[in-house]
Amino acid sequence: MNLTVLAITADFILERATITWSEVLFGIDNRLLAPDAAVDLARARLSAQKAVSPEVVELAAMTRGEPTRDVVHKLAESEGPRDFALIRGKWLYLTLAWVFEHRHAYADPLQKVEAVYADFERPPEIESFVRHTAMAWPGLETKEANEQRLYDRWSEYLRMHRFATDLCGNEALAFVGKLRELGSDGERWETEYVDDSSGEIWVLYYPESGYHGGGFPRVRKKA
Repeated sequence: MNLTVLAITADFILERATITWSEVLFGIDNRLLAPDAAVDLARARLSAQKAVSPEVVELAAMTRGEPTRDVVHKLAESEGPRDFALIRGKWLYLTLAWVFEHRHAYADPLQKVEAVYADFERPPEIESFVRHTAMAWPGLETKEANEQRLYDRWSEYLRMHRFATDLCGNEALAFVGKLRELGSDGERWETEYVDDSSGEIWVLYYPESGYHGGGFPRVRKKA
């Protein structure tokens, strides 16, 4: 990536997503993560889980400013093959969420969206709020109204694509298997779990519940 250099923090990610080490590695390699974010993520995992790998312990013990990529790479390799498209999709969401939340720090936030669009190889799912691609839409009365429409679409994308930050499939089932079940809602195909070590509430849900067997399970942190 050439245009988008950010410093997304561990706290920002943990408030919105579960993240694998393969995804952390992507964030490091593409200069999207804050310098010490990997250390903070390891410390969060160490405090939340009773059993972690020696590499997580090593990463959590690193001092700020110490290079982390080699250890993160080992952790990513231990996860096995990953779907690169899913990794990119999660980072597209996180990058746009970060820029949106910090939009007042940019002289032209919509120009930043254009940079993200270029760096992520023009994903069609965000074309509706990329300024030069959205010009095909009928114009409104003022420049301000047209720009507000782009911000509204951006906000809607973030709301609709929150699921992209979730664990899915067997990863989701393995994750909730370590938690304590609180209760289920059969009509909504949702089950809530609690992490007793942190108090965080997680929801296992089936967004394709109309399919046979409920479709693919996903898990997300409860807001």
